[in-house]
Amino acid sequence: MADNTAFEPIPQLEGQTSINDFLPSTPATTPVEIREPTDDELSAFFEAQGQ
Repeated sequence: MADNTAFEPIPQLEGQTSINDFLPSTPATTPVEIREPTDDELSAFFEAQGQ
């Protein structure tokens, strides 16, 4: 996953519009913990793949 802590938006020219001008602001992405799947999750996954 990219590290966006140093991200700075590209400056726009005077009178220039951006798609971001038309989109609603969204909340920051919530970080999630990555873990190994449980045996139940694995069996459900493989069962679904077999269908």
